[in-house]
Amino acid sequence: MASTLWALVFFIILIGVLVLVHEGGHFLFAKLFKVKVHVFSMGFGPKLAAVRRGETEYRLSAIPVGGYVKMLGEDPSEELGPEDRGRAFGDKPRWQRLVIILGGPCMNLIFPLFLHFGAGLTMTKVVPPEVGTVLPGSPAFEAGLRPGDRVESVGGKRIGSFDDLIAAVAPRPGVPLRFEVRRGKTLFTRTITPAPLEERVLLDVKERVGRIGIGPSYLAAQVGVEDPGSPAGKAGLRTFDVVVSANGRPLTRYVELEKVLVAAAGHSVGLVVRRLAPDAKPPLETALEKGKRSLILVVPADAHSLADLGIGPSADFVAYVAPGGAADKIGLARGDRLESLDGRTYPMGQVFDAIEREPERTWRLSFSREGQSFERSYKPAFHPAGEAGKLGPAPGVYDKGFWGMAAAVAPVPVPNPALVRSALSFAATETANGFKVMFLGFKLLFQGKVSVRTLGGPIMIGQLAGRAGEAGALSFLWIMALISVNLGLINLFPIPVLDGGQILLIGVESLLRKPLSRLLKERIMLVGVAMILALLVFATWNDIARLFVGG
Repeated sequence: MASTLWALVFFIILIGVLVLVHEGGHFLFAKLFKVKVHVFSMGFGPKLAAVRRGETEYRLSAIPVGGYVKMLGEDPSEELGPEDRGRAFGDKPRWQRLVIILGGPCMNLIFPLFLHFGAGLTMTKVVPPEVGTVLPGSPAFEAGLRPGDRVESVGGKRIGSFDDLIAAVAPRPGVPLRFEVRRGKTLFTRTITPAPLEERVLLDVKERVGRIGIGPSYLAAQVGVEDPGSPAGKAGLRTFDVVVSANGRPLTRYVELEKVLVAAAGHSVGLVVRRLAPDAKPPLETALEKGKRSLILVVPADAHSLADLGIGPSADFVAYVAPGGAADKIGLARGDRLESLDGRTYPMGQVFDAIEREPERTWRLSFSREGQSFERSYKPAFHPAGEAGKLGPAPGVYDKGFWGMAAAVAPVPVPNPALVRSALSFAATETANGFKVMFLGFKLLFQGKVSVRTLGGPIMIGQLAGRAGEAGALSFLWIMALISVNLGLINLFPIPVLDGGQILLIGVESLLRKPLSRLLKERIMLVGVAMILALLVFATWNDIARLFVGG
């Protein structure tokens, strides 16, 4: 009950603000062109409160799901005095009427910029443009970038955060870019060409973006040990051990572990580790043993990397295999190291990505166990749909049947070096993304690729508003911005009663070079009202069906 009440409160706030913005756009341009405005109402129905300023009454009405601006001349029976001549909406030139009508939806389409800019101003801390991980074989890896490097500029443009770095790289797949990189006190340049990658935007719609193969998070100090006869194996280190400290020095990052052990070449190092439980099941991050183990690792004098000690990243090893699953059937076991997929070497995460992109395929999966290599034909198991989902029946699922474990250490945020500039960039990017999602949604709907069952009405908006409001102010602003774009675009549809319908009527009058009769306009408006009511009933029925079916 409390959740429902809060959803109602957030729904009223969201709709109230968006209606204020929409009707405010009509009102602003009506005043600009000296159209007399009788009423500016928030809500419909009986008047709850009102105040008059000049010739306009500002009203709060009982039904908080809309609003309106009542202009002179909209009521055909209204008598106009001599002082009001030329001040009615219908008296104005067509271009002015067009601007007044467009004012509402345009304000809804512009409003997200202000919402996202406000959200951007709260981002006083940013993720630094620091390289945490580098995918082997990626453009960044081939160019020599390594964890700990900091990107100072791309293509001559200063980079202040990891988001800036993504924004500089993503739109330029296949385009050589000049990177200025700092490693300690050394500044060097590299030319890196972002690899093109197809990323899913919405359902099966993808877009081509550029990626260089780096991430801001560091690999945790979690090890993989394949050879029991290596220095690490002899010391008792096992795959998925998390090294907590070395010679009493606390460790969190894999690169820190390498620095400490390589610096101790020719000496023994005391390690404290936490071990993955023998019966660990997903979620694996919570399956470490509570106790700690102390080990002594003898570092050879000629050791120059962790590989010389028999240590590799745990991300390349299999952490769990589902009994009876597709991976279990080909003999894959916990502790095996993945070597290649169809002859190509991938980190574990990219193996998963490749399989998920083409789950129906049969793959050649190569893996090793204590130095012995195996190659097997592998295909994920398909589980048909059955349970209800958010958009109707849940789709079928392809189960890979095995999991990896790549613990990561989040980067430490730093003060935003250009708060206003980054807020402006954030506002532009997020608003553009909102438009992209809306346009794609409409496109898929009209193409029949998305069911009309996904259409939502007031109940769905209330649910979204409630969930976003409970999640926090930024989530609420984000959903408000998305619905504002939706409202602005829908109002431009050429349906009578909506702003787009009125624009269409003005266009018809321009072509005919004469106004349409009042009777014809009234009939057209009645058709529009019937269409909107039918759509509202259908969307509300979808909302009610979702409440009972699931989602």
